[in-house]
Amino acid sequence: MNCLKFDQFMKYLYNDVTKDEAILFHAHLERCTTCRSQLEMYQMETALLDTLSYCPPLPESFASNVMAAIEGKKPLHWKTNNDERTQSRFHFDMAGHENEFTQPLQHWTVPDSELGIERPVETRQQRKRRAQQSRRKRIKIVALASTTMFIAASMLGAYMSPTFAAYVKSLFLFYKSHEGTKQAAQQGHALPIDMKVTDKGYTLIVKEALLDPLQLSIAFRLHYNGKPVSTELVMKHALWSDPPPGSDKLVPPINTFELLDESNKPIQQTQLSWSQHHLDTVLQLPIHSSLDKGAVKALNEIPDKVYIKFNVNQIGDTNGMWHVKVPIDIQKAKAASNWMMLDKSHLSPLGLDISLLQLRHGPSRSELFLHTSNTEVWAKRLKDMKAEQRQDIMLDWYGLFYQIKDQQGNIVAAWDGMSQGQMQLGHKNIVREAFFGSGGYEQHSYLPFGNKQHLIFELKSIYTNEPLQLALKLHSNAARTTTEPLTVVHEGTTIRVKPIKQQGKQDITTVKLVNGSGTYKGEGFILEMDMTHPLGTALYSAWTITDEKGTPLEYTEDLAPKRAADGSYHIRKWFFFEGMKKLPQQMILKPKVKVRSHTVDWSTPLPSKP
Repeated sequence: MNCLKFDQFMKYLYNDVTKDEAILFHAHLERCTTCRSQLEMYQMETALLDTLSYCPPLPESFASNVMAAIEGKKPLHWKTNNDERTQSRFHFDMAGHENEFTQPLQHWTVPDSELGIERPVETRQQRKRRAQQSRRKRIKIVALASTTMFIAASMLGAYMSPTFAAYVKSLFLFYKSHEGTKQAAQQGHALPIDMKVTDKGYTLIVKEALLDPLQLSIAFRLHYNGKPVSTELVMKHALWSDPPPGSDKLVPPINTFELLDESNKPIQQTQLSWSQHHLDTVLQLPIHSSLDKGAVKALNEIPDKVYIKFNVNQIGDTNGMWHVKVPIDIQKAKAASNWMMLDKSHLSPLGLDISLLQLRHGPSRSELFLHTSNTEVWAKRLKDMKAEQRQDIMLDWYGLFYQIKDQQGNIVAAWDGMSQGQMQLGHKNIVREAFFGSGGYEQHSYLPFGNKQHLIFELKSIYTNEPLQLALKLHSNAARTTTEPLTVVHEGTTIRVKPIKQQGKQDITTVKLVNGSGTYKGEGFILEMDMTHPLGTALYSAWTITDEKGTPLEYTEDLAPKRAADGSYHIRKWFFFEGMKKLPQQMILKPKVKVRSHTVDWSTPLPSKP
């Protein structure tokens, strides 16, 4: 595979690409892990450069002082190549002005007309080419400088000067992560480690940990014969594998990571998660999970000291032993945390009992722990719906939409429990990788808001699934290249289906979504529809599409929702039938599920202190 060139990365980072170039750039990144890592490295370098390149603003008197100095001096004459030219050279009296100049004045340029020089007139293309070459040269210098600074910051450690080390407080400031992580690192909750273990030419280096009683994050990297290599060589053996032939048992991972207390007993945790940052891996390990039978602990029950044990037994295709036990003291992080028990509940008319159990604030995040349970009213509702429908859909699913507001009514956190990610329009300040749910218990994590006072919890609505009986029939033209438009009104929902559009092998179509865009490449057909739902209906989902004979048609789909001020939804939806050369005579579209949004009016204050 031909990897992307330096100039292509720089054009992308400086928004100097066309729409088609951006599409091709993203398409290559989807296939190439090397270029994804390279892009992330350049992004980290840019962040570092932004941090280090800050220059205080000039004083208001700067320009007037410079002009006063210029007017008081005469030009100096000198000869070069037998031509007499004029070069202005100044020597200021800096007394009393030392703090008004951020750097010494190095040189002045004089217009060519004053020097009697005639330059050939450049064409527009020549000027553009010269500007591009100059910009690329500057970018390369900046990239080289920032790369050097980043390597110095992350590898030299104690050999950095105190001034430079003050800028580079933590690797977590430059990893691509949420603002809560960066805030905790800035506040001194990052712990340098630099523990190493070497075997078979590979050196595993545990670099740094970010401390929070809600979750520990620990970064490590890998070297082979002294050169950095990707930690994916370790993590690909940290997954459960499919059962071998003749067995129904999953194969446990070869490489494991344990969280231990001071007596070397494993600390219960939900599941290991991790993220890649260039060549590094950051492990996320919850110290305490309340999902195990709803066990709720006070902050003082969390141990002051824990250990993270790396049990790495295979790197790539090489077997060996890379075991290291890392001590972690979290007393400082505990002192900066605030966990509060809650005893608040609401019984909805649907028969769902919603209980708020605990509010937790840590250095890197805030977390709400809650529980929902079903009553006889809910069970009867499900029984009645299942008797009416024949299709296997998740009628017992539900989702919550709530907001946490401050005294001024500002939303500091919000959870939108819609089943599809693109429909979660109400999310506010969530930490996406930190949602856990099991047995009616849920932990929702947010950017830290522990400094807010007089908070109010407001439950806005509950989402549920209901069976839907609807069939849309589209008729193709004689050439089987498009379909007739169709408008249908069903239970207050207006559906407008546009004529289907055919796409060639070289064609690329991009549609704008709520988060990013959807791209359809190559031969096929694109079907677009608009749906305007009445208040109380959020979505038609679980679509099946068949031809006139009932044969299922394969497709990919995207949607772009909008929610009006009154809470009603308008949705654009696209179906892409990749590789289809000719349309069937008929296409029958059937959504099986209607997602309802039931308005709820329950609010309760949340404590600021235990």
